Amino acid sequence: MADIEKSQPGFPANNRRIANPAPLGLLSFATTTWVISLFLVQARHIYVTNLSLAMALGVGGLTQFLAGMWEFVTGNTFGATMFSMLGGFYLAVGAIYWPGSGIAAAYADNGDGNDALGVFFTAFFIFSVIMTIGSTRTSIAITTLWASIFMVFLLVMIGAFREQEKVLKAAGGFGIWTSAVAFYCGAAGLWTKNAAFFDLPTGSQVQAKY
Repeated sequence: MADIEKSQPGFPANNRRIANPAPLGLLSFATTTWVISLFLVQARHIYVTNLSLAMALGVGGLTQFLAGMWEFVTGNTFGATMFSMLGGFYLAVGAIYWPGSGIAAAYADNGDGNDALGVFFTAFFIFSVIMTIGSTRTSIAITTLWASIFMVFLLVMIGAFREQEKVLKAAGGFGIWTSAVAFYCGAAGLWTKNAAFFDLPTGSQVQAKY
């Protein structure tokens, strides 16, 4: 690193501090989940949900994935796995429903679309089980968040396989709660002593990262 810095005299060598990427990851997940969950419960009688595609690709996908990459730099394996996978999930969802990908259109004629989505959500349901168990040594807030994500993936998986709108609406309801918990966790990570006059308790455990 020193050789690289000396080779670029136009850029002074400063002591670098890496910012905490967790609030960015949590808040990008929270905002995207909030919007999509409100669409799932058909809030304000909104039935055209194309706007959620932009949220999934830009905020829940790209922004959260980048937060996961920076968690690798900080050495936080749990945070890196969490944000990278959830960011990848939203990128995948965006790709599925992006008309240009042709993925959703490929299932339009054979009726396998819901079963295919069910299989897709099954993979992330298994992932949520692993992360929920792995979160028990972080903080009560993060464990609550992952338990909520677990319920959302369970309900959307069942809703896709059973093709029941009521189950998907229930998933949207849990999604609203999940996004509220994620907002809280994100605010707790952002409101440090240098940024706010108070902080939010998270119930940190022995190996708390947040």
